[in-house]
Amino acid sequence: MADPVAAARSSCLFQLRQLRMVRSSLTLEAAKTLVHAFVSSRLDYCNSLLYVIGDGLLTKLQTAQNAAACVVTGTRKFDHVTPVLRQLHWLPVRQQITFRLAIITFKCLHGLAPSYLADVCTPVSSIVGRWQLRSANSGALVVPRTRTTIGRRDFAVAGPATWNSLRIDLRTSSLSRDTFAKKNSKLIYLAASALEVFSNWALYKLTYSYSYSKMQYISHWAWKYKTEQKAHKFARS
Repeated sequence: MADPVAAARSSCLFQLRQLRMVRSSLTLEAAKTLVHAFVSSRLDYCNSLLYVIGDGLLTKLQTAQNAAACVVTGTRKFDHVTPVLRQLHWLPVRQQITFRLAIITFKCLHGLAPSYLADVCTPVSSIVGRWQLRSANSGALVVPRTRTTIGRRDFAVAGPATWNSLRIDLRTSSLSRDTFAKKNSKLIYLAASALEVFSNWALYKLTYSYSYSKMQYISHWAWKYKTEQKAHKFARS
């Protein structure tokens, strides 16, 4: 997957360099339209195939989206980009992949997708011997077992797994496609924001704990060195 990701990122950055030269002549809405046409369309193309992709490859695509947000809003290069994405109502790349898989699975369950996709989305309630399980009443789907990363990218695994990760009210209610997409997008974005806050807090705690441990280590050896110096002077006297 490295080559397609590199090609998509390179193409997006090329388009952004062209847009940056005319950005001052465009309104905000016109800039959004052009970015969606030339950049977002490339990031979203077949992005469900990037499910459980490595963080290194995903970061390359995220940098392209961050650059697009900076071009649209005029944000400086080293400013924090998460508030900008929230202002534009853009899902981060990883959450966009989850959102796309959830929409495809929704279409499969409501007869809006091809049969070769709908056939792999099997509700737990339709399995003989499992209709009495608690998961059968929550609208969960059967997730086939797999031991490989490539197997987890298969829609037969990725689709049901993503669907089961949604809230129960989204899985069991009879919503229209647009209403489901709106609610699902909002919940996924809130989850992404909460994950970022938790990650920042964990990083702060880890840095603080490391610094405190390092200070304790240095203080211990400083005290030991002074004690040895005093003992050495006392022995000489």
